[in-house]
Amino acid sequence: MKCVLCGTAHFSVIHGLRKCITCGLVQVMAMSSVKEIRKLYHEDILHFEPYIQQIPVHREYFRKKIKEINSQFAIRNSQFSLLDIGCAMGVFFEEAIKAGFQAQGIDISKDAVAYCRKKGPVNPWDDLIVYGRK
Repeated sequence: MKCVLCGTAHFSVIHGLRKCITCGLVQVMAMSSVKEIRKLYHEDILHFEPYIQQIPVHREYFRKKIKEINSQFAIRNSQFSLLDIGCAMGVFFEEAIKAGFQAQGIDISKDAVAYCRKKGPVNPWDDLIVYGRK
């Protein structure tokens, strides 16, 4: 297997995950196909309803995670770019933006993207990219 980010095949294995030695990306060992992943998503917003109802809880959790990220780095957040893969309703990268990160999110769900587009400016170069600050 090759790294999906940099294409090299040099990994260390950590708890059932593989970490690319070249670029540092951590990946699931048995990656699902795009077809398998798309089966998990329904094209109705109702399946997101439990998540949407719990946004305040998610927001608080993500704020704590961002503080943990901040504690790991000694330079300003604005020097970091953050990409939230599988961003759902965009809560994590919204909180990252508030904390000063340059953040964007992507999601395979058309409903998640549409939800995020209602809340802010859209990045026009990809339908899966939702929004964020460059």
